[in-house]
Amino acid sequence: MTALLTVPEAARVIRVSPRRAYELAARGELPGVRRVGKRTFRVSRAELEAFVGAPILREELQK
Repeated sequence: MTALLTVPEAARVIRVSPRRAYELAARGELPGVRRVGKRTFRVSRAELEAFVGAPILREELQK
């Protein structure tokens, strides 16, 4: 099973605001986005790591 991040977690990794990350997700510009509800997104951790070119550390998700 693929590990999924929330959009605010993904925003911290790519260093943008959560609002900006939601905008990118809605436009399809954030890699690995999956819709899991009418207004809910999740982001594939593996695809986001490939996008940023580095593994995502647990500390980055907890800031």
